[in-house]
Amino acid sequence: MYSSIANGALLVGWGIWSTDDPGTGDVVFAECSSTGSGAWFSSCASFPILPTASEASQHGVNNIFNGDNVFIDTSF
Repeated sequence: MYSSIANGALLVGWGIWSTDDPGTGDVVFAECSSTGSGAWFSSCASFPILPTASEASQHGVNNIFNGDNVFIDTSF
């Protein structure tokens, strides 16, 4: 989210992941407001979720790690 992605990103993206595979069935692929030539292509994944900014804010670091984010360098 909110990333600048260069054209080095492969167009297939996360396409090998499947919602039917137990190993990746609960994985959420999402992109919101990323920029750059590699930011988004319709061929990236067959199950993308492109949330609104409001929806994307629910997937911030504090929510994902339940506030236990001391290992993250916030100055980066």
